[in-house]
Amino acid sequence: MKAQFKSADRVNASRVIVIGEQELESGIVNVKNMESGEQEQVSFEHLVTHLTS
Repeated sequence: MKAQFKSADRVNASRVIVIGEQELESGIVNVKNMESGEQEQVSFEHLVTHLTS
Protein backbone atom coordinates (compact mmCIF):
# COMPACT_ATOMS: atom_id res chain seq x y z
CA MET A 1 0.00 0.00 0.00
CA LYS A 2 2.96 2.29 0.58
CA ALA A 3 3.66 2.41 -3.16
CA GLN A 4 0.09 3.52 -3.86
CA PHE A 5 0.44 6.42 -1.42
CA LYS A 6 3.72 7.46 -3.06
CA SER A 7 2.04 7.27 -6.48
CA ALA A 8 -0.85 9.42 -5.25
CA ASP A 9 1.66 11.92 -3.88
CA ARG A 10 3.50 12.08 -7.24
CA VAL A 11 0.29 13.00 -9.07
CA ASN A 12 -0.60 15.55 -6.37
CA ALA A 13 -3.77 13.75 -5.30
CA SER A 14 -5.49 15.70 -2.54
CA ARG A 15 -7.06 12.60 -1.01
CA VAL A 16 -6.71 8.83 -1.10
CA ILE A 17 -9.61 6.47 -0.49
CA VAL A 18 -8.69 3.14 1.10
CA ILE A 19 -11.11 0.29 0.45
CA GLY A 20 -10.21 -3.19 1.64
CA GLU A 21 -12.15 -6.25 2.73
CA GLN A 22 -13.03 -4.80 6.13
CA GLU A 23 -14.24 -1.57 4.54
CA LEU A 24 -16.42 -3.46 2.08
CA GLU A 25 -17.96 -5.49 4.91
CA SER A 26 -18.59 -2.47 7.14
CA GLY A 27 -19.64 -0.01 4.43
CA ILE A 28 -17.10 2.53 5.67
CA VAL A 29 -13.96 3.70 3.83
CA ASN A 30 -10.87 5.50 5.05
CA VAL A 31 -10.21 8.85 3.39
CA LYS A 32 -6.70 10.22 3.84
CA ASN A 33 -5.94 13.88 3.29
CA MET A 34 -2.56 13.80 1.55
CA GLU A 35 -1.61 17.33 2.63
CA SER A 36 -2.30 17.03 6.36
CA GLY A 37 -1.97 13.26 6.71
CA GLU A 38 -5.27 13.09 8.60
CA GLN A 39 -7.53 10.10 8.04
CA GLU A 40 -11.29 9.97 8.40
CA GLN A 41 -13.78 7.14 8.21
CA VAL A 42 -16.68 7.88 5.89
CA SER A 43 -19.67 5.72 4.99
CA PHE A 44 -20.23 4.78 1.36
CA GLU A 45 -23.46 6.76 1.32
CA HIS A 46 -21.73 9.97 2.47
CA LEU A 47 -18.54 9.62 0.44
CA VAL A 48 -19.50 11.83 -2.52
CA THR A 49 -20.79 14.55 -0.22
CA HIS A 50 -17.62 14.36 1.86
CA LEU A 51 -15.35 14.61 -1.18
CA THR A 52 -17.20 17.57 -2.72
CA SER A 53 -17.36 19.66 0.44
